[in-house]
Amino acid sequence: MRPRKLRHRPSDELIDIRERGLPWLFSVFVVLFLLLTILLFYFIFTTRDVYLSQKQALEEEDVKLKEAASLVKEESEEVEESWKEQLARRKGKGGGNNKQDEKVHVDIVPIVNRKTGEPDKTSDLISTTTTTTTTVRPAEAESGEEEEEAPSPTTTTTTTTTEEPITTTTTPTTTTPLTTSALTTTEEPTTTTPPTTTTSPITTTTTTTSTTTTTTKAPTTTSTPTTTTTAPPTTTTPDEYIDSEEEQESTTISSRELESDEKTDILLELEDDLGDVQVEEYEETTMTPTTTGRPTTTTMMPLITTERPTTEAPFVESNAESVVARLTKNPDASGTPEKSKSTAEVKDPAVGTTRATELKPERNFARIIWDRRPVRSTSEKFKKFAIVTHHEECSKIGKEIYNAGGNSVDATVASEICISALHPHSTGPGFGAVMLVHSKKKNGTFLIDGRERAPKNANQNTFSINPTNAHIGYSSMGVPGWISTLWTAYKQFGSGKVTWKSLIEPTLELLENNRIRVDRILGQAFESRKNHVLHEKSFGSFLNATTREGVILRNLEYEQFLKELKESVHAEHDFYGGHFSKSIVDEMKSRGGLISRHDLEGYNCIVTRAETLNIGEYFVAGPHLPYHFPILKKVFQNISDNSYNSNPENLLEYYVDFVELLQKANRMRAFVGDDLFEPEVKHKIDDWVIPKDFKPEEQAEQNQQKRKQVPFSRILSTDEEGNAVNFMSTNTVPWGSVRRSSSLGFVWNNAMSSFDVFCRHDTNCVRGGKRPSVTNGFPTILLNGDREPELLISPTSNSLEATAAIVLQATLMNMRPQSSLDHPRLYPHDQVFVETGVPEQLYRTLWTDFRAQFTHPTSPVTLIHRDSSEVETLCDYRQSTRICYPSGT
Repeated sequence: MRPRKLRHRPSDELIDIRERGLPWLFSVFVVLFLLLTILLFYFIFTTRDVYLSQKQALEEEDVKLKEAASLVKEESEEVEESWKEQLARRKGKGGGNNKQDEKVHVDIVPIVNRKTGEPDKTSDLISTTTTTTTTVRPAEAESGEEEEEAPSPTTTTTTTTTEEPITTTTTPTTTTPLTTSALTTTEEPTTTTPPTTTTSPITTTTTTTSTTTTTTKAPTTTSTPTTTTTAPPTTTTPDEYIDSEEEQESTTISSRELESDEKTDILLELEDDLGDVQVEEYEETTMTPTTTGRPTTTTMMPLITTERPTTEAPFVESNAESVVARLTKNPDASGTPEKSKSTAEVKDPAVGTTRATELKPERNFARIIWDRRPVRSTSEKFKKFAIVTHHEECSKIGKEIYNAGGNSVDATVASEICISALHPHSTGPGFGAVMLVHSKKKNGTFLIDGRERAPKNANQNTFSINPTNAHIGYSSMGVPGWISTLWTAYKQFGSGKVTWKSLIEPTLELLENNRIRVDRILGQAFESRKNHVLHEKSFGSFLNATTREGVILRNLEYEQFLKELKESVHAEHDFYGGHFSKSIVDEMKSRGGLISRHDLEGYNCIVTRAETLNIGEYFVAGPHLPYHFPILKKVFQNISDNSYNSNPENLLEYYVDFVELLQKANRMRAFVGDDLFEPEVKHKIDDWVIPKDFKPEEQAEQNQQKRKQVPFSRILSTDEEGNAVNFMSTNTVPWGSVRRSSSLGFVWNNAMSSFDVFCRHDTNCVRGGKRPSVTNGFPTILLNGDREPELLISPTSNSLEATAAIVLQATLMNMRPQSSLDHPRLYPHDQVFVETGVPEQLYRTLWTDFRAQFTHPTSPVTLIHRDSSEVETLCDYRQSTRICYPSGT
């Protein structure tokens, strides 16, 4: 019989602790409850006291405001009563409100000759008679007693203005008309020519407008226009009314109706400048039909003067235009409303009517002055060959390959293999790459596109549940193209004088001799994602918590991979379809990756001719979609279409255009995708139209803060044969997916993060075999008129802004590369940033138009400039961590 298993019985000590511990725990909770209750009551009472004190203060303030309002009201009533008493004392009647009506009658009649008494034949002389009738009606007395209605006093003032004829010439001139006022006239059915009249600009008017007529022949029919205006009652203060009453009875009311003295001066200046051009000034009146004794048709029509083509001297017309412009800018001086900025009135000489035309916005060609800047960027000059990489040892390897008989393509391939060992976070067999090659042998500029591609079993729903999987882990990996790019460049554009094995051996020597140490670039990249790296088991044999700048870096797995790769007869086939691919597929299956054997076997890089654009005497070459160079191409086209009358470096308008175009270009980045799968992407870029439903905040803008890590590799190289290479890896963040191949030793990419996993604009959506948009930049080569490479451009961040500025400065401004590199730059995103050093006038304009803000120089650019005699490498002073290591012969 199987013995029974005894149940465990707790010890006596444990039971004693439980019995004594529960009461103590209960007492602690009681004490805490009491403390919280006390605090609650304290808070309630203190809040109540504060509320009552504030309420009492507000009530006292309301009482004071009411008292002040009553005092103001009493004072205003006293002032009104005293004014009524003074008015009654002066008029002899008390207590009544006065109503005043004014009528102004203006008669314009021909003036006869002073000597003969006959009308003047050379020019019609106008005599203006103004009759002003003022009627004052006192109101009824306040006592309400019936009084005898006395005749209301009436004041009549007559003013006659006579102007002598102005001598006219036979050359007619015109000026730009302003606004024509409506005038009520009565005409017979027969066609008559209106007389040419001239009146003094001191005519009494309510709203004054100016028109121009040209004296060409004697009038056939003389008509006398009559204008009657009724002025509305005017309101004056008591003091003004009493002081001006006697003056008003003895003088004309013209002084009160003139708009300003400035208007009279400007109109007189206009008459002097125009010579024989006569300015007519009319009063704007209500359009009331006037009837005469004869049975005629009453017509209301605007006053429009018909002009003939003028042949006056240009300076007269320009003077008139300047005066008219002053009248237009100052509506108070001329009495006419200011015209709209987008439309203007233009007279048609053939029809004699006025039509509205749209005016183009005025371009601001104000000149700015740049201060002289000291040379801050460094440069080195070589005779035959030059190469620039991110590590000194890798630049030396490129120089050795060239001295061994290779060309710039061979040197770039060898240097990139070195960078993959020293900076595994930025490039390597697990990433993608793109190479822009100008080949002298093939006489053209070509693009080798090795961008990562989405696995075939990936679709739009792959990351819909958890978008984070597109940024980190094995599901974020795309099919890498680094090996395919290097092998294709070596086979198609290499010199053929060096072997594939010789390109890898210099890097193996560094690894075997323990000469690789953690430099600042790798150390900063490790610190930026240290937690992720240390928690990933595949990095255990490579990096640990003690890794820092200066320590020796050992990567045994990658060292073994390079040994096998150098012995390969066809490296591309072995990686994508040989024994390397078997290791990769096994790793993906065990870790949940999306890459399959079919994805690896079906991958090959794309070799095409580069996309080029002509700017003046130069040509700019760059990659096709899904890179952002086609957007920059549209910026160049729009800038070239704008006409600048001088060097645009000193023109304010150029920088305003530059900011507007780059802001639009940054918004257009959201619509970039793989044109092989989405042909409509190219049409969207060519149309250069942003949809109305586009939201700028949806686009992940590039951070303007100073970067402390370099997540990619950039190499520039050129040789004396005329070959040039601009290479870059397509990684976007350090360490990619934060996953490392345990068997091969390289880091994997996270290219799926470059897709729009939400497919917001129907472009750049996840699809198997598709290339994602490249957001970390693009290579660019500037060619001269003979299509020879002259300038190689490699920006590290803000690629659109930096490349556009350097290319435009070299082509439109003829600026030297050294000066262009040191020149302050603009970064027009949704928020415009300006580097320190721009002129004050430029910054004020950018602040007014775009609310621009200053930023420290943060986007270094590396250049190689080649002329007929030498090669110059230029390293930007903006690099906080040195990333530019030139070498050459």
